[in-house]
Amino acid sequence: KGLTPRHAMKKDLIRSYIAGIILLMMVVLASLEDYLGYSIFVMALVASALLIITQCLTVDEALGAIKRNVIFAIVATYGLGNAMQNTGVSAMIARALVAFGAKLGSIGMLILLYICTAVLSCLVSNQATVILLWPVVVEIVEGGGFEGELGYGQFAIVLMMGASTAFATPIGFQTNLMVYGPGNYAFEDFLKMGGALTAFLAVCGGVLTNFIIKS
Repeated sequence: KGLTPRHAMKKDLIRSYIAGIILLMMVVLASLEDYLGYSIFVMALVASALLIITQCLTVDEALGAIKRNVIFAIVATYGLGNAMQNTGVSAMIARALVAFGAKLGSIGMLILLYICTAVLSCLVSNQATVILLWPVVVEIVEGGGFEGELGYGQFAIVLMMGASTAFATPIGFQTNLMVYGPGNYAFEDFLKMGGALTAFLAVCGGVLTNFIIKS
């Protein structure tokens, strides 16, 4: 009681600037991976070390920021992804998507994958969604159904965007549940508004990805 809040102290005001500079440097250097040869993972480790060295955060705070449950979920999902690939399930799904998507063209294929990803993301975590569907993408690309039109680049972008579009159910993401009760929303409210927003973003994402992102 009566103590000056830490963020108002001069030394921590300086550290806030240091933290911002470190973050900016990490993003800039990671974007130059092709020239420097260091991945964003390496840059993130270096940035974390610098934040600890400059006392912007403590070792305990750094370790506490690691979400172990998320890491375990991702690791476990890799097993499911490999199982889908080894048993031929991903190939079967890929053939079904290509058979239907071929009638819609490259843009239609991206929109279709976006919607499938968004639907799955409403049921499981976005990390798990990407890991589960990536083997399907591999089968689509290597199958040659859209050779010369679509490649890993476009599909990766669509997967990332679709996995973050968990609007159609209240259980899709933590923030959905946070507003579910206080806002007196019903499950169908998410289906109506979230479904419409998902469809709109799927079309925008598919069109823009097709023309902007290179394979």
